[in-house]
Amino acid sequence: MDVILIKKLKGFDECGKSISCFVLFCYHISSYSYLFILGKYITFILDPFQYQPVIKNQKLSFRIFSNKIVTRVFDVKKLIMDDEMNDELHTSYQFLQGKHLDSLMENTMQSLRQVFEPQLLKTTSWDTADLFKFCSSVIFETTFTSLHGNYLADDRKTFITELRDDLSKFDDKFPQLVSGMPIELLRNIKSIRMKLKKHLTTENLAKIQGWSEIIQRRQDTLEKYYTPEDIEIGAHHLSFLWASVTNTTSAMFWTMYYLLRHPEAMAVLRDEIDHLLQSTGQKKGPGLSIHLTREQLDSLIYLGNLFLSVMKKRR
Repeated sequence: MDVILIKKLKGFDECGKSISCFVLFCYHISSYSYLFILGKYITFILDPFQYQPVIKNQKLSFRIFSNKIVTRVFDVKKLIMDDEMNDELHTSYQFLQGKHLDSLMENTMQSLRQVFEPQLLKTTSWDTADLFKFCSSVIFETTFTSLHGNYLADDRKTFITELRDDLSKFDDKFPQLVSGMPIELLRNIKSIRMKLKKHLTTENLAKIQGWSEIIQRRQDTLEKYYTPEDIEIGAHHLSFLWASVTNTTSAMFWTMYYLLRHPEAMAVLRDEIDHLLQSTGQKKGPGLSIHLTREQLDSLIYLGNLFLSVMKKRR
């Protein structure tokens, strides 16, 4: 596999072949981010205005590379052999845009209320937890419920907790898996991955009500290329769930961390949010539901700048 190094806006040069993903160091310049990986360079494009020229350049494709990573980490084998399935799966991303995104955001806000309200309505016996664990708990349950729907069995809380903890253990070994270390050397990670895949098979997902549009489309596509009982369907859903949860958890953690370190910034955000609620005729309080559209969220300048600043600081 050829790795592409972007040196200039108008030219792309090839650099290196078949590298292991073990990052030695990285540094940032203007609109690019260069990673020096085992003596080779990979460049990530950071400026969104450059995305279209990059996409149009036929030499610049990370499909082979990404397919190998998905196979190695999540045990999805068919992507390497079936470009048609790969292309069809990518069409599902249209459900993360436009009106489909609005619908998903509505589901996410409902999920957040389900997670938060039982705790917020408590007047005594408040729980205390590590900040990252708190962020992980909130993000996982909200994301899983928003994407896959509600698990209605009596052991719902146990199911969500075990699934989250197993995904966290799996994620801890992600760098070793990406680097090519055999999964058999990573203690019980192989059995944890198998357990995660089984939770997300066609049979077990059928027990969950309220799939999002993107999960439904991905499932419909996968059923065209696999038998319903094929466990590799679960591997596809595992890779999507992992991608949805891990980066979001880190983003939430660092955002809360810096807000707690800078109460003056938190005060500004509170004022901005309170002003938006007043302008939309909404109130805060026990039992009161708050609804914000995507356009209203986009209008929160300070909140948006907070996320951008955190991402810039932590990248």
